[in-house]
Amino acid sequence: MFCQVVFDVPLDRTFDYLVPADLEGRVKAGLRVTAPFGRLLTTGLVVGTSDRSAFAGQPLMKEIACVLDERPVFGSDLFALADFIKRTWGGPIGQILFALVPPQAYFKLAEPDPLQPVVDNNWKLTGVDLQLENPERAAYIENIN
Repeated sequence: MFCQVVFDVPLDRTFDYLVPADLEGRVKAGLRVTAPFGRLLTTGLVVGTSDRSAFAGQPLMKEIACVLDERPVFGSDLFALADFIKRTWGGPIGQILFALVPPQAYFKLAEPDPLQPVVDNNWKLTGVDLQLENPERAAYIENIN
């Protein structure tokens, strides 16, 4: 099995990669994968899969390293939008698709629950830094606490 991958680089083409046997059931269009690109392992987006490749007999055919997502980052609707953007304004398809990927796919940050108030009792207003500049203001801040 082969997959076509695009990268966030200014090259307007897809790259064919072998899919290892242990990843064959998991690879589908819209998933992010890690694959060797040049000398580095780079994140790419799968845009298609097939049983054939024009480069299938090549000795340097590389395999994808891993699949980063359980579900596709986006669906077929964004492929159509990316194609429209490419036809209308131009640009490499890889960079267009990466611009459409939601940011949380890159940065999985733990966000606080908006319903729970954030309480931080580890701070206190002090006038220590203000005593040299303005002793009256420092005394006022000490009286607030």
